[in-house]
Amino acid sequence: MNNSHYSYLELLRKETDPSRRREMSLAHWEREREKEAAIGWHEIQDREEKECLFDRLDSLFASGQPRVPGPFATWDVTAAINLPCRSAERLFLIDDLHRKCLPALKCCYEPGNPWYVFENYNHLSYRLHFEEMPAHIDQWPVEILPYGDPCYLLAPDFSSGIIAVLHQSITVFGSLLPFVRRNLPLAFTHIVQSDDWQRDS
Repeated sequence: MNNSHYSYLELLRKETDPSRRREMSLAHWEREREKEAAIGWHEIQDREEKECLFDRLDSLFASGQPRVPGPFATWDVTAAINLPCRSAERLFLIDDLHRKCLPALKCCYEPGNPWYVFENYNHLSYRLHFEEMPAHIDQWPVEILPYGDPCYLLAPDFSSGIIAVLHQSITVFGSLLPFVRRNLPLAFTHIVQSDDWQRDS
């Protein structure tokens, strides 16, 4: 959550007129949507499209466990998750994770075929257009490191991507995996599961 959002919440808290609060809220979220679109994050606003995505997502899971295509590897990230939420060390690890994953994602991206990122149905979901993204984004609208909700960052056909499971681990699978392995994020302490059981760190 960025500083502008905290400022908005403080102003909203002080406003007592319900109509004015609604106007402030709509204006704030429209500004946030425009800022996100400017860095390649396009909110999915169509309800039917969103429902279709979550129906497809359900097909990836059995008893809460991801059924992802290979190759895949799952890394333990509990050391990073257990750090205080806004601590300097945790923020550093999040930034390192995003800095290293973005180039890997761009290597697997075909222009005009956006990837998807979402947490759960009640949160915002996005199409990711990597050709519109700068080399580094100071703060991603959705963090990959799981904290409070799982996170799914998936290719258009769901054949490749990243699944961050609540308070536990991050799984990278499909064509994305070898690119992530070239420069592993510091938060990835050790592999807990892999279809080839490589124990690299």
